[in-house]
Order: sequence, then structure tokens, then C-alpha cells
Amino acid sequence: MKYTCELIVNLPRQRMIELFDNPDNMHKWQPGLVSFEHLSGESGQPGAK
Repeated sequence: MKYTCELIVNLPRQRMIELFDNPDNMHKWQPGLVSFEHLSGESGQPGAK
């Protein structure tokens, strides 16, 4: 099954990036998220754990 969803947010692109990049907001984007822990690498970059 495939589906798509479009959401229009009335914010500047840079502000959206800041919100998504902030680990404190992860529970808002991922319902049911229990915890988040940065293990290694530069956060938000390829190869980070």
C-alpha cells in the first residue's frame, strides 16, 4: 500500500529546519517515541548514530 500526505506549513523554510533538527522535538514528529540518545558522529549528518 502506498499513500501520500501533503501539509502546508506557514513558516519560513529555515525555521522548519530548526524545528526538525532539534532533538527535543522528536517526540512531536514520531508519536510513541520512548527515547533518543546521540551516540557518535555529528548530529544530523550522515553516519551519525
